[in-house]
Amino acid sequence: LAVVFGIRDDLRETSYASVKAAKNAGIHVIMITGDAKETAQAIAKDVGLLEDNPQAIILTSAELAQLTDDDVKRKLPHLSVVARAFPTDKSRLVKLAKELGLVVGMTGDGVNDAPAVKNADVGFAMGSGTEMTKESGDIVILDDNFSSLTKAVLYGRTLFKSIRKFLIFQLTVGISAVLVAFLGPFFGYDLPLTMTQLLWINIIMDTLAGLAFAGEAALPRYMLEQPIRRDEPLINPDMWSSILLNGLMVAFLSLLFLISNETERLFSGGHAVGSPEAQARFLTAFFAFFVFMHVFNTFN
Repeated sequence: LAVVFGIRDDLRETSYASVKAAKNAGIHVIMITGDAKETAQAIAKDVGLLEDNPQAIILTSAELAQLTDDDVKRKLPHLSVVARAFPTDKSRLVKLAKELGLVVGMTGDGVNDAPAVKNADVGFAMGSGTEMTKESGDIVILDDNFSSLTKAVLYGRTLFKSIRKFLIFQLTVGISAVLVAFLGPFFGYDLPLTMTQLLWINIIMDTLAGLAFAGEAALPRYMLEQPIRRDEPLINPDMWSSILLNGLMVAFLSLLFLISNETERLFSGGHAVGSPEAQARFLTAFFAFFVFMHVFNTFN
């Protein structure tokens, strides 16, 4: 009579969905484990690492060591699992991936993982790991859950988008204000916006807009976008077109407001057009109009 016992560690319920979300986000996930090749392959299959990639490669540490750096770089896009791995394998993969211009994230928990976690672009240390690894990493995953790593990516993308939104908004304000201040004298207004008004615009727009965009919601659709290249500028051509188009539009409407006889009569406050009192009221209305356009542009 033979008795056979099978022991299996069940995957977390969120593991499959988290790996799927990472892959949809354009993140290439590689499992580096000390398990045997057969065990690692079974886990990788269950977690979805081998899905949608018939060319998925599974290597052991010994097989990886026999490959040259150029060979590893060629196989890296399809490499899914490294079994029986040593900490030095992690460091080597980080080094080679960065040489390919990829943005690399590495997880780990042991003392030997610290160099790889530190050398990666983003090091994710496990909350149950050693203090040395936590100090080497950029982000500590408190619950040791891969889903927390994908959430970190989501919030990182949201923060990056918020920074870009703020830059578009702030540079639009700056360009339109400079154009109005520069072109105003050509239309008979030496100071369409006073120094105090410009300072007020700068303080209020910087502070309130910064707070508003800092609280932008993390939308799930951000995880369906492809990663941003390492060499992509913070302000891309689409942003420049938006900044220039909106800035020029605000400046044009502002100047149109200034030179229109109708607006001057409308905001004269009952005083004779051209009198100091009427002029003060008119320029105050112009200031309110200028601010309103930028507040409206916040929703864009």
